[in-house]
Amino acid sequence: MPRLLSIIPWVFTAVALLAAAWLAERNLFLRSENQSRQTEHDLIAVALKMSDGQLRERTLLAESLINDLGRQLALRLDLSHLQVIALVPQPGCPDGAKAILILDTNRQTGLLVAEKLPAPSGNQEYQLWILDPEPRNTGAIQLALAGGSLLSFQTLKPIPPNARFALGLEQNGLDPHPPASYLLLGR
Repeated sequence: MPRLLSIIPWVFTAVALLAAAWLAERNLFLRSENQSRQTEHDLIAVALKMSDGQLRERTLLAESLINDLGRQLALRLDLSHLQVIALVPQPGCPDGAKAILILDTNRQTGLLVAEKLPAPSGNQEYQLWILDPEPRNTGAIQLALAGGSLLSFQTLKPIPPNARFALGLEQNGLDPHPPASYLLLGR
């Protein structure tokens, strides 16, 4: 038994050495795993920065494209050269009749919207006149059965600034002489 007692310290030492070796191995394993995770975290951070940079770059590109499209659209939709003219009923005009004229002075074209004008008789038609500097007939207007119409026209001569317009009910055919009176008149 004395011999057994003399071995006990060696057994404890061996167990302690084995435990120390195992703890050292676990420590190395955990450090390696921690280092691996840190490297993975660093790679993710770099990838995130790169994708953030790419996103900003794409955002700037998209904003630039949107701004360019906006400028192009603004140029196309420049409405400053359009004039809107209300044609006012004159004596003898049917009740509720009205018309609006929209002129594109750049293209010398126009759009006339008329409402509540009675359908002309078989030998009459509505005609639009430019009155300044001298009366000019732009053409006959075909009214819908409901008494309203939408007519686009183009003038052969330039429309002078601040021109007056008139709508008259006349005999069929383009008469170069203006009628004695107009139903609607506007500037």
